[in-house]
Amino acid sequence: KAYRDVLKTHSLASPEDYLQPCLTGSIEDGLKAMTNLLALKERPDGIFANHDLLAMGAIQAIRKAGLRIPQDIAVIGFGNWAYSPLMEPPLSSVDQPGFLMGQEAAKLLIRQLELAEKDEDAVIQPETKILKTKLIVRESSLRKR
Repeated sequence: KAYRDVLKTHSLASPEDYLQPCLTGSIEDGLKAMTNLLALKERPDGIFANHDLLAMGAIQAIRKAGLRIPQDIAVIGFGNWAYSPLMEPPLSSVDQPGFLMGQEAAKLLIRQLELAEKDEDAVIQPETKILKTKLIVRESSLRKR
């Protein structure tokens, strides 16, 4: 949805085929999705995978096709897992603040438990917390100009 919203905001078009479902989030899903993208008449020159494992699969498919990263296709993942900088090339990734997510979830849970303890008929309203992420740029998305 965010991808579509940004395109719309900037009056940009993108083929619907560029969005590939990856239901399990596995390396195999990433490989299959990238293979589908490489088969398109107009293949993309960059990939954003919503998980670093999917990006790993995409990298496998790109290499299998004889293409280079990032020269032919740039790749960015999401999660910034510990192995991301160890990949070849090192994977650019959006850093997800996992520890902070856990802390915030625990705070919300404790607050809800305390409220329920004070008043068992209390209606607990869902809360949304938005945490900042950070793009970690590594070689998988850097093109020399």
